[in-house]
Amino acid sequence: FPKGAEEGNGVDLGVGLFIRAKDIDIVAKTIYGEARGQGLDGMKAVASVIWNRANCNIAKLKSESLKPRQFSCWNNGPVVPDKKSKVWLECEKIAKSMYSGGFSPITTGDHYFAYKGKYKVKNEPYWAFNKTPVDTKGDHKFFDIF
Repeated sequence: FPKGAEEGNGVDLGVGLFIRAKDIDIVAKTIYGEARGQGLDGMKAVASVIWNRANCNIAKLKSESLKPRQFSCWNNGPVVPDKKSKVWLECEKIAKSMYSGGFSPITTGDHYFAYKGKYKVKNEPYWAFNKTPVDTKGDHKFFDIF
């Protein structure tokens, strides 16, 4: 975490924005919950969706991650990562980069994704019906439907 951003504390990023370690943790858990088995590009692609939904505004990353029914990893309670795993450490690194200014999205404009192996044409998520994915990373199809 950034210096001074221990759990319960935070760090002032200098533009009137105070980031708590918990905010970074929520974003990292969202990446982990949605893409832990998708490799580095898959995790960065999910982070890119969070980034795009927040309109590149770091003050909105946590709230976008926690919006109801947007990221299925949160639908049945909290995400509990193995915090010693290499995958978790990578998710945390990605989330920190999103807050520190070192993040570069690897998908452009994508706001939605679906697990490509889960859905058949007749039971795709309503928002994906008759839409063409703009990208595929790991087992996820990415859509820009705005």
